[in-house]
Amino acid sequence: MKNVLTMIMIWLTAGAMGVLIISSALAASFSCEKASSLQEKLICNDSELSRLDDELSAIYKKVLADTPNKDQFRKQQKNWLTDERNKCSNRECLDQAYKTRIEQLNTHSLSVEQCRSQIAFSTYLGGKGDDRANSIRVDSAGNIYIGGSTQYWDDFPTLNAIQDKRRGDSSGIVAKFSSDGKLQWATHLGGTKAYGSYPSAYSEVSGVAIASTGG
Repeated sequence: MKNVLTMIMIWLTAGAMGVLIISSALAASFSCEKASSLQEKLICNDSELSRLDDELSAIYKKVLADTPNKDQFRKQQKNWLTDERNKCSNRECLDQAYKTRIEQLNTHSLSVEQCRSQIAFSTYLGGKGDDRANSIRVDSAGNIYIGGSTQYWDDFPTLNAIQDKRRGDSSGIVAKFSSDGKLQWATHLGGTKAYGSYPSAYSEVSGVAIASTGG
């Protein structure tokens, strides 16, 4: 909320005393008592610009709290101050600069909220080797099926597997997660016979499909 700095000046005239009241709105993001630039002075002496500065400050703090990359976001705001706001030399320019930035931050805030609401769970699947997911499918119940490959190491986590170890240099893998992120099963899938010019067996799962009855 904005505070109001009020100075009361009293002067004497011939046989009379007068009182002059000067009010200046203090913007939320800086102190008008210390305003030095043209832009700051314009903001402090205009109630609408001061209101916009107050609104922008509140939105910026909210978006900053929700943004993962805070350093980058701070840099973006600093660039706006330098390249946009502080290049204005009149009220109209400042008014437009603030309204445009407020709209940008509102859009950014909405995007962050949408991304957050769409994340059902987050997890890792793999070991020390070169693990790759080539295909991901989701059935009508929300179960997730992953097909890919693993190389070099034998520590890929298996569960209820039909093949619990890698048989060649590379092994295909297939796994299933429930809709709430719990691993249902994970297995290697591959052979030991080399193919073509490859010196050793190389297997991978390029795609997965879901039967009408589920997987």
